[in-house]
Amino acid sequence: MSERTERYLVPPNRDLVQSVREALALAKRLYREISCEGPICLVVPSRQNLRHTALEAGLGKRAMKALLADKVAMLEGIECQLQTTATISYEDLGHVAVAFYARQDMLDELDDLWEARVIIAVPDKMDKIAQWIRTWNPTSPGQEPVDPDPLIKNPVLEEALRNITERINLTTGLGHPLDESYTMGLLKLLGQNGLLEDPADIRAWAIRNRWSPDDASHLARIARECRLGKPLRGGQEWGFNKNTIIRLREKALQRGTADQ
Repeated sequence: MSERTERYLVPPNRDLVQSVREALALAKRLYREISCEGPICLVVPSRQNLRHTALEAGLGKRAMKALLADKVAMLEGIECQLQTTATISYEDLGHVAVAFYARQDMLDELDDLWEARVIIAVPDKMDKIAQWIRTWNPTSPGQEPVDPDPLIKNPVLEEALRNITERINLTTGLGHPLDESYTMGLLKLLGQNGLLEDPADIRAWAIRNRWSPDDASHLARIARECRLGKPLRGGQEWGFNKNTIIRLREKALQRGTADQ
């Protein structure tokens, strides 16, 4: 997942064909403006039952026929190819992906696997990608980009999450037992002191800060258990205590002062 990735949302209109056309026009425009390489990747949940759909109407029957035959379709001189989350890979992709009938798992896959420069989501229902929208605050056509809303309100919690992020190896997430136990011990302490927030927001924060979606989900699961006060084995060997919270609060204050 690239920090430079631009994310866009084309909301579903009453006429989904119009949404498809709007997304394709946006993809072609950005492809040329950013000087992208490789084909535009059209991502769908499944290759089945794509004939006689809004996607085919938006693309055209000839283009859809070529894509379903695993051939490249040309859209105003730009190559396009069809992929699903089961077939997507680094080697086959260019810099622009358009996720049609977008779902959270599809967008997680794009965030996790591909250093795209542009990701455009076209859901048929907004609630299917509510978490992705919350995470990235994507830009819609006709709108000016805005800074994403803060995901974590408590500065002590955010400092703890930064601490974990800087300490672990993000390529393996919490796969190493020491990284998992460290995280568990710190989140246990925060949970015992009422400092944990919504695990969904913690997951979104982690993804925004370079965690893979799967590893961010792992982090959110631990946070959920700690927030509920469930007994978790591990983490006590790090000796976290009230002084840990004091140090986190002081560091958060110093960071806030430096940012002003």
